[in-house]
Amino acid sequence: MDKTLKRLRIASLSLGIIASCGMIYNLTLFTYLRPRVLNFEALSEQTILLGDLTALSLILIGVFHLCTVITLLLQITVQKSASTLKVIVGVIGIISGLLLLSDLALLSDIGKEYVEGWDTSSEWTILFINHSLHTLFALLAFPALMVKGKGQIEEIAAKDDVIFAAAHTTGLLCGGIGLVVVILALAAPLPTWLLATLSIPIGLLIILPSLLAVGVWLFMKRREKVNEWFDEKQLQDISRASLWTLALTLPCMIAVGIVQRVNGPGSAWDFVWLPLYIFLNMTLFSAATLYLLRR
Repeated sequence: MDKTLKRLRIASLSLGIIASCGMIYNLTLFTYLRPRVLNFEALSEQTILLGDLTALSLILIGVFHLCTVITLLLQITVQKSASTLKVIVGVIGIISGLLLLSDLALLSDIGKEYVEGWDTSSEWTILFINHSLHTLFALLAFPALMVKGKGQIEEIAAKDDVIFAAAHTTGLLCGGIGLVVVILALAAPLPTWLLATLSIPIGLLIILPSLLAVGVWLFMKRREKVNEWFDEKQLQDISRASLWTLALTLPCMIAVGIVQRVNGPGSAWDFVWLPLYIFLNMTLFSAATLYLLRR
């Protein structure tokens, strides 16, 4: 297994170099194309061909994402070693990898709307935001991959604590990202029809890494009885964390209910209260559990 992990690590680093070149190519091309498409300028056949190569670039970037996330998950689960950086990179990698699918859809929409003479400024904005996340993942992936599984930088933990801590660290990150997205959606403010359309798919996208982490933990526990899933300290920690979460979440949601009643039906709060409740619970519960785990 160690040899397999070494090969995966080398492959991920090699793919990272290729993917980084692809990201630079994409961003350079997007910067060149955006003002011309927005102004509905005629594009040459060579420019269109360069645009078609973006799909190949996105595929290579996607392979890099997949290989890197698999490598990091195997290092955490098989080598029984974890670091905060690896968990963060894993979470960002899953979200960024899924956004690659939206990049392809956005490029297709831009091409169709350009022909129809429609404005595509919002699609370009989302495309650049997505590539910012892809770039962040690549920048963090290199140091995460270059740290050896049993190096001094690693936080070597007991078998159960590694997956347990990784699952809750992922929950904390996903919950925090979700809270930021909800706050930005309320501050924008976005049209209610857009919130109604995007709240569920974006919420599932953000929660997915946490569900994956829990799935890995359950897979590792599949041979054990349910009453053996937690040791005594872990059981005490999650019990206390649950009480803290309930105590903090309840007044927050009462305040949200009051705000929702004041704004009346049809406001943005009708569509964000459930994601807000879920992400707030995830953040508080995971943060409290990690705090108690390290005491």
